[in-house]
Amino acid sequence: MIIDAIAKNNVRDVYNFQNWKDENLYYAFTDRFENGDRSNDFDVDPKDLRKYHGGDFQGIINKLDYLRDIGVTTLWISPFVDNEKDGYHGYWPADFYRVEEHFGDPEKLKELVDKAHEKGLKVIADMVINHTGYNHSWVQDPAYHDWFHHYGKVKLPTQWWMEHGELSGLPDLAHENPEVSDYVIRMAKYWIDRTGVDGFRLDAIKYVSHDFLKRFAEEIHRHAGSKFLLVGEDFSRDPEHLARYQKEGIDTLFDMPLNQAIRSAIGDEGKSWVGRLVEGLRNVKKAPLMETLRKVTTHPGDLREISRVLSKDRYYVDPNLLTIFIDNHDLSRFLTEAKGDGKEKLKLALDFLFTVRGVPSILYGTETGMDGGNDPDNRRDMEWAQNPDITAHYRKLCEIRNAHVALRQGALKELWCDRNVYAFSRYHKDKDHEEEVIVLLNNSKHDQYREIPLSEKKNLAAEDLLHEEKLSFSEGKIKITLKPREARILKVL
Repeated sequence: MIIDAIAKNNVRDVYNFQNWKDENLYYAFTDRFENGDRSNDFDVDPKDLRKYHGGDFQGIINKLDYLRDIGVTTLWISPFVDNEKDGYHGYWPADFYRVEEHFGDPEKLKELVDKAHEKGLKVIADMVINHTGYNHSWVQDPAYHDWFHHYGKVKLPTQWWMEHGELSGLPDLAHENPEVSDYVIRMAKYWIDRTGVDGFRLDAIKYVSHDFLKRFAEEIHRHAGSKFLLVGEDFSRDPEHLARYQKEGIDTLFDMPLNQAIRSAIGDEGKSWVGRLVEGLRNVKKAPLMETLRKVTTHPGDLREISRVLSKDRYYVDPNLLTIFIDNHDLSRFLTEAKGDGKEKLKLALDFLFTVRGVPSILYGTETGMDGGNDPDNRRDMEWAQNPDITAHYRKLCEIRNAHVALRQGALKELWCDRNVYAFSRYHKDKDHEEEVIVLLNNSKHDQYREIPLSEKKNLAAEDLLHEEKLSFSEGKIKITLKPREARILKVL
């Protein structure tokens, strides 16, 4: 198997990766991933999910071989700057030019990036540019009064309020002030030079002005090069809204519309509308608003939700570069939402994630079958080797995607869509290579037989990459019975 060669070689010596579309991301939430250095375990309480638990840079270094061996190509780490008390997650900055001492020091951070690079793993660092921590030294200093907005929490879902209001009451930086914008950009450049990271995940960009983001993207790309990746996080369900960022220089966005469709179509099968309404209202104060809206506005178990989202790809500069995911550190875990036969739904969701257009990203522990409710329950300590069958399935999907350029860069064409079955093709051609992969998904608890028309072929020979078997079809159709929760990944021969 190709992936076995990675255990002895640099990942990029095994695969022919050309750009960021070829990557797959893994979010190692630093404090909860692995404790590699007990000497920095001060003020920790592993029993309290809102306190530091002891995870650190050394812990991630210790697990780099694990990440490489399961097929990860890019490591994403949580914010590393110094945070105020109990800021285990990294989103309450206390000093933008210091490293959080619970995680290590600048030298250990640099060692993490360097050792990841030695193994062929790129590194993306989470970067907070919208706000400071609640008790940052600037907040009560009159000299920095103009560095912040002073309108209180966001009161309306308008662009003005998003840019001028406080997210969760956090002091909101006034990027229209040249001193502020210069400081943030200078700080970002400093950490690029200091660490050698390959990209930034930009937190909460919905709350940052478009003018500043445009300037930030231009200056960071000028400083670090066009291949330095900027990933923006905006919890919008509107593709047209998200596409604006890509047009203004943010390379890729988290594809929240597709995330919501996957969670509804594959994760929510069997739940009644009334049940979903009650569940959504019960958790309205704990879950992101979009999750409540999803549960009351989408159709559970219906793959046409996915088709509806993909039909809007025309808005994006490049949908193949969107970052796609099924859960993250702000959402309840997919397995918890899926409930009944959740593990099979999780495997099917991963089958889709690693074959559809976009760059897959998973949260630590998804590959071991971790569950967890809303924040902070979704941020438990990493559970190692809990579900080896799920880990093996994830590893296999990484191998398949890493080895087939059509699944990384190919154009997507929908072949079939109904409530229970979805089929699409990924096709890629360049001067040296032509490849097509056809993907079929059965989302139901029962066998599903379909005859899927092939517009350009009368006969088709294929290799099922997931099940490692040869198949053939005639009469211009894929005539196939899909087992419950089954995916077929067919490389056209």
